[in-house]
Amino acid sequence: MLDHISAWKAASWGLFQVMGFNHSGSATISSFVKAMFTSEGEHLRSFAAYCKDTDLITALKNKDWAAFARGYNGAGYKQNQYDTKMEQAYKKYVKAAAKAAGAQQK
Repeated sequence: MLDHISAWKAASWGLFQVMGFNHSGSATISSFVKAMFTSEGEHLRSFAAYCKDTDLITALKNKDWAAFARGYNGAGYKQNQYDTKMEQAYKKYVKAAAKAAGAQQK
């Protein structure tokens, strides 16, 4: 017989692929799974809770892309260049936001 609780904990969930065994922001794995079927907002809430629970918020605030990538993606993050990709994306969107803010001031 299959154990659905173990299966839920072994799967990654939502837009941010949070592992079920983390089920951050939810008291139980069952409430976590239900939330993953509710909305993308619940995906974001779970991701934010995971980042808070694992102190990845500090890495984000410090723009320490390697620390964030290591904590979120594991030791193999360098192989996929997650830290480099996040830094490039951050710079791209900061530049776009500055450009948009400048256009609004004109």
